[in-house]
Amino acid sequence: MILVLANIESTEAAIDEMKAAIAAMEIASQAEAGCISYRFTQELSHPHKMVVVEQWESVEALIEHFGAPHMAAFGEAMAKNPPVNVDAQMYDLGPGQPLPQR
Repeated sequence: MILVLANIESTEAAIDEMKAAIAAMEIASQAEAGCISYRFTQELSHPHKMVVVEQWESVEALIEHFGAPHMAAFGEAMAKNPPVNVDAQMYDLGPGQPLPQR
């Protein structure tokens, strides 16, 4: 499984402007072949920050995602509301395992 974690620092106003684009991106991405999960979250204690958590079946599925029309539309929305900082990393993980018992 491929895990993508992106930390986005923006402004509350820009995030509010982006909410429709974020919702459309989540819905369209989750419908893609190879997408396991795709979620944006806004930090409660820092509402100008978001975290994106994506799970993909393969690197190939992630690369296909980059070429999707909804990715281009989202990029245009981000260009109108540019973030202060974006840190995105990809991790290649093995199969998931249950948490150990406490």
